[in-house]
Amino acid sequence: MIEDLDHLFVKRDFYGRIWSLVSSWSLLLLNHLTTVWWVRGLFENVCLALNIIWLSVVWVIWKERNKCIIQHKEEHLQSLSEKVKL
Repeated sequence: MIEDLDHLFVKRDFYGRIWSLVSSWSLLLLNHLTTVWWVRGLFENVCLALNIIWLSVVWVIWKERNKCIIQHKEEHLQSLSEKVKL
């Protein structure tokens, strides 16, 4: 069955849970950014940080999904969350 982007990155149970793991630590990061970068244009810096986090999650899911299909291997959610941080 062909997967659309919404199903692959959000609705699929396994990969959908990555977003909740990432949101737990990314809120702490954004809180830190608002205290450190408040002088230098908070809005632009927070938007940049959110875009980087979002792209990192999508990239990790994409690579993991390909590995799952091609090599028939799956990693744990915590390991994927750590890859997003890196």
